[in-house]
Amino acid sequence: MLNEFSKKEAPIQGLAGMGGGVPSRLLTLASGEVTYVDDVFSSFMYRGNQTARSINNGIDLDGEGGLVWVKSTSSRNHILADTENGTGKVLFSNLNNAVDTDATTITSFNSNGFSMGASTLKMNTNSETFCSWTFRKCPGFFDVVTWTGDGTSGRQISHSLGSVPGAIFIKQTNSARDWCVYHRGIHSTNPSHYKLHLNKTDERADEANIFNDTEPTSTVFTVGSDGEVNGNGDTYVAYLFAHNDGSFGEDSDEAVIKCGSWTGSGALKNIDVGFEPQWLMVKSAYADADHWYIYNSMRGFFGVGALEDSKHLRADANFAQSSNNVHVTSDGFQLDSGDTNKSGKRYIYIAIRRPHKPPETGTDVFAVDNKSAISGETPSYSSNFPVDFCIRRNNITSTDSTEFITRLGNTLSYTNNAGTDVDGGSTFLNYFSFNNGWADSSGSDSNDYLWMFKRAPGFMDVVAYTGTGSLTGVNHKLGVTPELKIIKNRDSASGDWIVGGTGLSGENGYILINSDNAKVTSSNYWDGGDDSATQFSVRQGNISSDSSGNDYIAILFATLDGISKVGTYTGTGSDLNIDCGFTNGARFVLIKRTSGTTDWWLLDTVRGINSGNDPAFKLNDTAAQTSSYDLVDSYSAGFTAVANTAAINSSGETYLFLAIA
Repeated sequence: MLNEFSKKEAPIQGLAGMGGGVPSRLLTLASGEVTYVDDVFSSFMYRGNQTARSINNGIDLDGEGGLVWVKSTSSRNHILADTENGTGKVLFSNLNNAVDTDATTITSFNSNGFSMGASTLKMNTNSETFCSWTFRKCPGFFDVVTWTGDGTSGRQISHSLGSVPGAIFIKQTNSARDWCVYHRGIHSTNPSHYKLHLNKTDERADEANIFNDTEPTSTVFTVGSDGEVNGNGDTYVAYLFAHNDGSFGEDSDEAVIKCGSWTGSGALKNIDVGFEPQWLMVKSAYADADHWYIYNSMRGFFGVGALEDSKHLRADANFAQSSNNVHVTSDGFQLDSGDTNKSGKRYIYIAIRRPHKPPETGTDVFAVDNKSAISGETPSYSSNFPVDFCIRRNNITSTDSTEFITRLGNTLSYTNNAGTDVDGGSTFLNYFSFNNGWADSSGSDSNDYLWMFKRAPGFMDVVAYTGTGSLTGVNHKLGVTPELKIIKNRDSASGDWIVGGTGLSGENGYILINSDNAKVTSSNYWDGGDDSATQFSVRQGNISSDSSGNDYIAILFATLDGISKVGTYTGTGSDLNIDCGFTNGARFVLIKRTSGTTDWWLLDTVRGINSGNDPAFKLNDTAAQTSSYDLVDSYSAGFTAVANTAAINSSGETYLFLAIA
């Protein structure tokens, strides 16, 4: 089954440096390739080891140029290094210092990331955890510009952003001066009349001689004669952030960065940016002095309803990470009544979209591994991607519960019962901080298994939401209609694990994960309106999907050509080949009979899908793994449902399955 995220010819889009006010979506790249946020921005966690090393994050800094921003989660300065100033040259966002020369910082900008020296205490301190954010030069996203000041007012500085900047950070590099910031949201009608300081908590200042009361354009920005931006003979660097340039994504019609503002309400408030951010910077701009807060999905930017506040770092301070009341939503972020939402105060933000490049193979989005001892940058369970959702079985050989764990929730739920969420706290915060797997626990256990999933268009999405009792639909970013939706009330033990989707008669069919019961056709859980590529339906007021004030987590799957298959089949009582459109067979199979009472069976190729008995266990039961049955055999296009097993292939019975290549 093909969907809109199946491979197709890439459209043509933006060419750097064309300028002239032409929207970047109308320009052309020589390569003709689609550009995703994954190509221009990376949020990468690493642990310091004080040895020379490379951070391979997939961002081409050597060929394209850009900025690397690094901050320890402990009390250390922010380190900023860009390709215009060159290797061994760093700035500090929390200080007004001139460029610092340190050969142990960035030693090279690479085609797939950057390298650093061996002994630096700035960005490679032994055993400390570091956040690194890499911004690649790209029209519609980011640019770096340098110049030598001439002391004249109204000077125009050329740039290659190809669209009007939403924010500009300027720093004098040859001596100590404050960072100077322009942001389009700092004032409702005349933002270029004001400035902020990145290294300070102060509110906006009325300063016409900084940006010369002249708004930036798609090719230039204007500076005055003030020494913060244009002192005669002084040297400067500017970091330019685009706003709402819709030239990215599969159809070159999505924005990956937005710079906006809001007025605080002192009460629960949702800010809609049109996408789910993976990186967010927030600052009070007027009528209140406060920090520049940075949130990062790789380090605890939690969804609504999380049992903990999200973690942040402060661009203006060398503080260790802390927490406050900002939570991510599928369309932006949510604020409570704390420091980022005081009534009547003006706030600004820069938001960057979460990764959204369609996968090419099943290994891009799914992996299974058993536990091994952590070693340096190697997590306890290995994958080749950051884990967004995982299924964990602590011990497959004895009685145990199966756990569903999500990055957005930072909590676990047990699939064999309807209990409330268990807070993962700082443990899960560390566990989700790997770019190539999950967990940093000591020791090995060959019976401890983890099934790891990455969110990706057309494959899988995770949504955190709060019920109102009157929801008509919940927004998601799967990009196609969910064929399998799994929803859990995280606050109430009365809410079951409910499963719906097109594989269960659309809006009317449901089944429970924490039960072996057959499918029920009823409107108890889904409330009118079909699921779509942008929303999924829930039942208004139902405890399991939309009880007012209760928090929920939803896990959505769809069929993606060559990678995943959600479907149903009718048993024949004879060996039955299930064609999923794969070429090397299914590595993961989850099956449930919907026409009768049987368990949810989970199988995979790591433990064994073969011609004999298969190691398998039940999601809805705590029983140990069993190898007493031959359930599924290998089949290159998918899997074979073995003959005459009630749980897998009984004649005339209907079965729901999820398979991943």
